[in-house]
Amino acid sequence: MRKEEKRMKFEEFVEEIIENMQKRVPENYLVQVQNICKNNDLKLTGLTIGDQNLNIYPTIYLEEFYKKYEEGVSFETITDIIWNTYCQNAPKGNWDTSRFIEWRNVKDIICPKIINYGANRELLNSVPYRKVCDLAVVYYAVVDICENGVASILLRNEHLKLWGKTEADLYELALENYRRIFSITSRNLDDIILELMNCKEDISFDENTIVPMIVVTNNKKLNGAAAILFPDELQKIADKMGADLYILPSSVHEIILLSTDNTMTVDELKETVCFVNSNELRQEEVLSDNVYLFNRHNPSIEIVS
Repeated sequence: MRKEEKRMKFEEFVEEIIENMQKRVPENYLVQVQNICKNNDLKLTGLTIGDQNLNIYPTIYLEEFYKKYEEGVSFETITDIIWNTYCQNAPKGNWDTSRFIEWRNVKDIICPKIINYGANRELLNSVPYRKVCDLAVVYYAVVDICENGVASILLRNEHLKLWGKTEADLYELALENYRRIFSITSRNLDDIILELMNCKEDISFDENTIVPMIVVTNNKKLNGAAAILFPDELQKIADKMGADLYILPSSVHEIILLSTDNTMTVDELKETVCFVNSNELRQEEVLSDNVYLFNRHNPSIEIVS
């Protein structure tokens, strides 16, 4: 009986993937796996495939593919998908690492992102960060932006030592870069839902029955929760609504704003956030279970008790 017919365990699955990929790649290519710690202390198994003459390799995480295998997708189909994924994302040449040595080469590509403080204690020991409520601002350098996403490098304490810089040197600079590289966007949640449903019907809010919710992210919809760091952007929305704002941490990629004049209680809002975090998001996408308040008269953010 073939292994795939008796349902391989994850460790066996990984070994079979390595063996299969080694048969597909040219002689000078590297195929290996490594354990990688992602956001919220999520440990994943990363498959690395690449030309050993290059200094950059794409990483493909295998847990999601194993889920497909458990759901009945054939091993052959999965290996074909993995190989095609690599081929579509294979680097065309070396990345110029010398760019990272000089501060002047990186200062204009450093951006902030928001993660949960408590769930990333181990990571925060090795990276520059700033605590905001129960969240942490960390920093990354944008290496490339393409249709498939954003290639980036998380900044670590070693980088700051190399450049002779501090976290305070990064913060305001990173905010400026974020505005320039990723424009902040805000849209009504109902408009987004209609678009996803391919609905052409025009709707307008009935203030007596509908709670307007504004989704704030960036033009790439990646790490868009960093918008919480821009009080002037929140102020515009608060002034338009004529009230303070509740901030729902929808994910690390976006936040949802709604007026404090809405009919939902804080407990109901928090229950909604917790439900989405537990049932709709991947572990690495969760930002926080808390609800925040933006005070428009004294622009500031705090956790709502």
